[in-house]
Amino acid sequence: MHFEEKHPEEAIERLWQLKPEAIIEPILGKRANLPEDELTLMEKEMISKPKFFLDGLCEFLYVYQQKFFARELFRVEPWLIKSVHELSQKTLQDPVAAIGSVHPRFKVERKSLKFIKAQTWILDYEEVDSLTIYPSSFIAPHLLVGIETSEIIVYLQVSLPDETAPQGVPGDLLDVLQSLGDKTRMNLLRTLLYHPYCTQQLADKTGLAKSTVSKHLKMLEHAGLLKSERHGNFVFYKTNKEKLDQLIVDLNQFFDQPLIEKKEES
Repeated sequence: MHFEEKHPEEAIERLWQLKPEAIIEPILGKRANLPEDELTLMEKEMISKPKFFLDGLCEFLYVYQQKFFARELFRVEPWLIKSVHELSQKTLQDPVAAIGSVHPRFKVERKSLKFIKAQTWILDYEEVDSLTIYPSSFIAPHLLVGIETSEIIVYLQVSLPDETAPQGVPGDLLDVLQSLGDKTRMNLLRTLLYHPYCTQQLADKTGLAKSTVSKHLKMLEHAGLLKSERHGNFVFYKTNKEKLDQLIVDLNQFFDQPLIEKKEES
């Protein structure tokens, strides 16, 4: 909405004065224009009761501002302003290099902008009306972008002096990688991606003992890579595609962390 108020309370007040219907598209994005039968229950409620959602949002923002954000902003605002000035100076010297330094997976190319997340988003410059970069003190190592409209938003990670870098590999990521480190489990995941099977069906399909299949399935399910449903005496398994897609994001974030730390230290 491109609010330019300097104080959060002013922005919240301006938000509250909007016509309730005006918040639907900024919140739902392109989904606001979908047919009703393709909307979630929450999306339908927002479209039918926009004032209820606007009031709830603004009341929450006021409470959060008073209890938490005001103190945090007082602490971090100088660092945010410093980062804006530094990026502005770099942009005057070399705009492409400056913008490309915002995040390791945000690429400024000759004809397009590229955002590498769970999937790669490529936007030709003809599709982009504006590119806004906001400083943020909490998003690293995520690549946080807004690409729902032609007015693109990217967030610049700002380091704080009292931050401590995370150590080691996240346990849930390690569980997933360990469960993938076996060709039988990899083949089971691929099989279950296209159709659900129960344990005895998989034993018959793979030629493995039922107990062996069960052991592999248990490891994959523990890592969150399988979903299961019971039908009568049989439990059917299916690959959790969302978890597989998330793996790409988690790996990117893990390997991005040293790059972001190095950039912040320099």
